[in-house]
Amino acid sequence: MWLVLGRSVGRRKFDGRLVVIVVVVARIMRDPVVGVLRDKYAPDGFSLTTNAHRVIGSPIWRAILKATHRLAPSFHLKLGSGEVSFFFDRWLESGLLCDKVLWVATQDVYLRVRDVWYDGDWHFDSVHTLLPSLVRDDIRSSTIMLNDSVPDCYAWKGSINGIYSVKEGYAWLLDMTDSMNNHWGWIWKLKAPQKICFFIWLVCHQAIPTNSFLLRRCCVASDTCGRCRMHTETVFHCLRDCPKATSVWSLFGINGNQSFWHEDDVVKWIRKGIVDFNLYFLTTLWWIWRARCEESCANQLLSTHEVIHQSKLLNEDVTQCFGQDDKERGMSL
Repeated sequence: MWLVLGRSVGRRKFDGRLVVIVVVVARIMRDPVVGVLRDKYAPDGFSLTTNAHRVIGSPIWRAILKATHRLAPSFHLKLGSGEVSFFFDRWLESGLLCDKVLWVATQDVYLRVRDVWYDGDWHFDSVHTLLPSLVRDDIRSSTIMLNDSVPDCYAWKGSINGIYSVKEGYAWLLDMTDSMNNHWGWIWKLKAPQKICFFIWLVCHQAIPTNSFLLRRCCVASDTCGRCRMHTETVFHCLRDCPKATSVWSLFGINGNQSFWHEDDVVKWIRKGIVDFNLYFLTTLWWIWRARCEESCANQLLSTHEVIHQSKLLNEDVTQCFGQDDKERGMSL
């Protein structure tokens, strides 16, 4: 398999093991012969949204899910009949709707897109869940056309016809890896303590020990956030979307900045935060994480005002220590 693939694309720089897994992913998505793993580990169906940390068992299956996670951003859900879930499928470009609300009403668990969009308009009176005004505006900005005779499907962004091929998937992963490997130097050039630089490096690699991260390594029994107990504790949830983190950012002064709340690329989010708010953004991130760890590990609660106060003190200390003004710090990017 590897030799044929190597000749077809003419490159061998990328990790061969992941390339082979990409081939398996492509076959599982469309080949009924390769159904053993799918029937055993995903009896409810395999898709690009299959959650890796919910499956603990086969190393092969976990590797397939890892490759699927890498490929997922290059696909988009193309609506046809609109049978996909309104809240739990990624039909909206900005992400899952279930992650944008405090909770989903039980009446809406099986709500479909076609139940809300019909007669050429959105009918939010069909939704029992409270949708914030920003979420409603986001939904209204997406124009869709439904066709009962066409099924909903995932389309590959890299081709005009939307059909995925192993060659294109391999090239996309190779380009992504090359770009990722060449741009981490900016972190170590930040005029900040090494502990903060290392923390930012971990955040950018989504490697801080959130419950989602720990569950994938079988270290905890649940990936639910231990602070709000409502959503999966991912990096974004822990540092931005958890109600306790949101209250800190509101006191910080970020309220109507939609790009701050809707950005789903952690590296872009970090870099834009540094450009807009300089070192104060980093020290606030640091203390949001510290407050989370104090509450989860030591059962000590830090108030929103205390987190902001400690962040300001750290910002002042680091500024005095490095003797750099905001303009010079921004130049390090």
